[in-house]
Amino acid sequence: EEKEDSIRRCLAGERDSSVDLWHLRELALTKGGLVHAELRKRAWPILVGLNYDERVTPFDDKHHNRALLMNKKELELIRSDAGRSVLFKYSGQSSHGDSKTACSSGESSSQQHLRYSDQHEQLTNVLTRTLAGKSDWHYYQGLHDIAGVLLYNIQKTHGTSDILSRLCQVHLRDALRDDLHALTSFINAVFFPLMNVMDEELHDLFHESNLEASTAILPWIITWFTHDIHHAQVASRLVDAFLSAHPLFPLYVSVALMIHPRNRVDILNADLDVASIHVAIRSLTFKVCADWILPNEDCIAVQDLIDDAITIMRRHSPRSLLQLARMYSDGGDCPLSLNMTHAVAFLRAPPSWSMAASMTMRHHHDKENIDKTAREFTTILEDDVELPTPRAKCASGVFFLMSSEDQQTVLSKRLEMSSSLSGSPKSVTTKWELCQQILFGNCSTEEPCSFSTFCEWT
Repeated sequence: EEKEDSIRRCLAGERDSSVDLWHLRELALTKGGLVHAELRKRAWPILVGLNYDERVTPFDDKHHNRALLMNKKELELIRSDAGRSVLFKYSGQSSHGDSKTACSSGESSSQQHLRYSDQHEQLTNVLTRTLAGKSDWHYYQGLHDIAGVLLYNIQKTHGTSDILSRLCQVHLRDALRDDLHALTSFINAVFFPLMNVMDEELHDLFHESNLEASTAILPWIITWFTHDIHHAQVASRLVDAFLSAHPLFPLYVSVALMIHPRNRVDILNADLDVASIHVAIRSLTFKVCADWILPNEDCIAVQDLIDDAITIMRRHSPRSLLQLARMYSDGGDCPLSLNMTHAVAFLRAPPSWSMAASMTMRHHHDKENIDKTAREFTTILEDDVELPTPRAKCASGVFFLMSSEDQQTVLSKRLEMSSSLSGSPKSVTTKWELCQQILFGNCSTEEPCSFSTFCEWT
């Protein structure tokens, strides 16, 4: 109830666009997430930069005819996939965030059939409304499951389609191309270097078994785990996080899932052949459970994965992945797959609405938002107060997107201001340097820089 109250207070200014977006993202990334569908229906559009007026626009019946604009083969695939979406596995589950599970709803078979038919039609309309008329967006299998989780919470076709359209512009853009070559090349290029620094033993096992990275984790990344996780609350909880974080966050969650102490044992105990290891990896999602369930050998709370992913992302930020891949290749020429990364949307700066501090700022230029956030961070360090919304700031990638020149500019401003205020900036400078080492992924301390260490220092 306390978490619900906090979210409601945060959303109180949605009509006049005064919502504190960093606070909302922080709530989405902490235990329990956005709790249940009633709150997600209000919060998710805000997290993707849709204001109140855009969300209450009446549904245009003309959108029902958009299917006529689509490729016939693609439309048939959408209709087929919509009929077997994960949405239909949620029947009887509670969407209110409590501990209820699937149970008999008292529906007759005919009533259930009518409800399924209606949901199938709604989901088909969501997908066609999103994709029709977009010649450079190509439907892929798995998009229907993300759409299904969105529809389960939003419950309106047009509202779901508006959110999905935003995601297709940024988070899912690479998967919507006419082929997945650039995306698979990127994943193959960065996965092994990242695994090598996070869990060398697992890395060696994958390498020895000739595991192809894109085959192992691509389905998780392009479906946001929604195809494999059939618990509505857990899937929705992950969507809370993905809407609040950098577009590459699913990659970091994938790595966090593999290197979790319980999961890595299962992988290491698998037979040393690629098929057995692949089966072991694909079964890891069965252990992911809701935050309210006490962790045990067979259950890993989704919040633990989110926190671990944020820690990994802080240590090895999106902008550092290519450098990590180059170092992995022994300083030689970039692997051929790395030459494809100019076409990867994942590596572009996130949209302004994902970094805005309030809804009224969502159209500002990316760099302006980065600079503003950096100045806010500098002020926080000067005043020696706790850094607000640390998960949201780290997961968004805001600090990580700053160039070396930007880092030096902010640091110079920091030194000038602290010098004028105290005349002795040395102690504060040390604190700033420690923090910026963590934020830019080049921590030089003997102990690994954990997320908790970052919070403690700030």
